[in-house]
Amino acid sequence: QVDDIVDKISNTLKLTRHETDYTMRWDGKYGSVLSIIKRHAKVKGISKSADNIFTADVGIPPSEYDALIKELKKPTNGDYEIELIEQAQPMEKPGPGLRW
Repeated sequence: QVDDIVDKISNTLKLTRHETDYTMRWDGKYGSVLSIIKRHAKVKGISKSADNIFTADVGIPPSEYDALIKELKKPTNGDYEIELIEQAQPMEKPGPGLRW
């Protein structure tokens, strides 16, 4: 009986990890930024420009966002950018019009 109850609870509480996608940019002189980001977020892509500016696409769970921002302020003194990537919804195609 206990197993049945546990199964019902686990089926009811399907846990999913929600992330919001952001683009972050920072100067390469702040060497610890990437390791800080990796502790709090999922790095989905990263590039470095000729002038030593890193750009990373990251997925940050809402529960980690504040901790990440707080930790990033220590080495950078706020000298970085974080920009929300809009979650584009696919547009629905209009159905055929009704004609009488």
